[in-house]
Amino acid sequence: PAPEVAVPGDTATEAYPESATGGASDDVIRAADAVIAAGEYAHETVIGKVTVYWSNDDQYLYLAAEAETAGWLGIGLDPENRMQGANYIIAAERNGAPAVYDAYGQGAVGATHPEDTEIGGSDDLVASAVSVQGGVVRLEAQIPLDSGDQYDKVLQPGETYPIIVATGTFLQFSAPHDFRALGEMTLD
Repeated sequence: PAPEVAVPGDTATEAYPESATGGASDDVIRAADAVIAAGEYAHETVIGKVTVYWSNDDQYLYLAAEAETAGWLGIGLDPENRMQGANYIIAAERNGAPAVYDAYGQGAVGATHPEDTEIGGSDDLVASAVSVQGGVVRLEAQIPLDSGDQYDKVLQPGETYPIIVATGTFLQFSAPHDFRALGEMTLD
């Protein structure tokens, strides 16, 4: 197998910052380390070739995904019209190494999901990491349920949201997708 390449976000080697109110899976030590441990997340769904994992408390969504792909891996939360309006978390290349992006779906189709910071929003990843190993891309991210950013969706505990998953032909952020599918997630 190929050696693992893990490129964490700013706080990726630390445990996820705790919310003030505690929350889901307090008995499991979680870290944004791009390693998805058994029992680390309260929920799991398989959408085609992408497996999505998540837990939440009343402040944060802890999200992970993995897929066999040679390209990028993305999850869009609560799209309005195909890809449009979704809050994207995308594992793709940045400066020659894998990274996690906070992006927004501006159009229904095409490469229309720029980083939030490119369109006047903010990067609201509290913690993130990505790994590429043996043809599998894994990402982990912690995001606020309500970041205050106009390019992020406000997520409510107890609600069900559509999600879109996709993989790219290459690891570059601008590479076209070779797979996409729709699923859903329900927050605790």
